[in-house]
Amino acid sequence: MQMDMHRKRKQNKTPLHPVRMSMPMICRNTYIPCQDILQHLLYSGSSGPLLHSLITQCILNIGRDFPSPGVRAALSSFAVPADSSLTLLRVVFLVLLNYDSKMRCALCEQRFLPHIPELCPYKACRFYDHIKDRVILDWIKNETIGVAELVENLKESYLVS
Repeated sequence: MQMDMHRKRKQNKTPLHPVRMSMPMICRNTYIPCQDILQHLLYSGSSGPLLHSLITQCILNIGRDFPSPGVRAALSSFAVPADSSLTLLRVVFLVLLNYDSKMRCALCEQRFLPHIPELCPYKACRFYDHIKDRVILDWIKNETIGVAELVENLKESYLVS
């Protein structure tokens, strides 16, 4: 009798996978815009020209904040050639961003591209604190961390913040 009840229950269940299934929304080819400017800079393959201009602006801002000849000489080494890799541009920008308070505020207050929103101030605060206290210091202390690994650590910090 128990076996008959078990068989009846098993026969009344619907199959787990129906014969016809629509494509899940995550599989459709739709354009998903960047959440904010920092995500665009870290993940987009077309952020090179914007990174060049932001690096130049960071160098000028830091030069104005610290007007000594030694700082200006050190900043001149941060100027990147036009044919630099996207990975190098990201590293240089985020290292400079670590010291440029004006650019940190600008990323939260203004749009650099019309289709990409500015950075949320709360996310920015958590991200800046994390890269200042952890990522950049670990990279400086540990010579085995390469540029590509540093960019991955920065992306991870962005996701966590």
